[in-house]
Amino acid sequence: MSEHIDNSSSLLPGGHTWIWSELPINAKMLNTAGTVGSARMVLGSTARAGVITGRDGGPAMLTAASDAALTSLENALEAYCASGAALAWEDDAGRSGSYLVLVSYVRLGERLRSIAGDAVWQPYQLRVLELSGVFA
Repeated sequence: MSEHIDNSSSLLPGGHTWIWSELPINAKMLNTAGTVGSARMVLGSTARAGVITGRDGGPAMLTAASDAALTSLENALEAYCASGAALAWEDDAGRSGSYLVLVSYVRLGERLRSIAGDAVWQPYQLRVLELSGVFA
């Protein structure tokens, strides 16, 4: 499958770049009296933050055929942000998972419209959080 959130490519039309922070690893270093050296015990990883932007380094563009359709897409993204639900996802490099939370949908500037009136674009940025899992 190609780039998607919640198995829907309509939430991410067009090419994007997913920029991930480094994966935080919780680890403890153990030193024991009377021994030389130390041991590392990995306790697991924690949530990793990411930002979805445009492929050219600029903002991503949410695209629709009309203002009403674009508003509907924006409402869906904002509802996902408000719900805190963990969603299935796949990024532009083919990495995937089941626990992506949308943190914020940020509009960047005004809506743009085609001269013919058959397309509307909204520059935006989407902040996400990849979780290691969820409580059942």
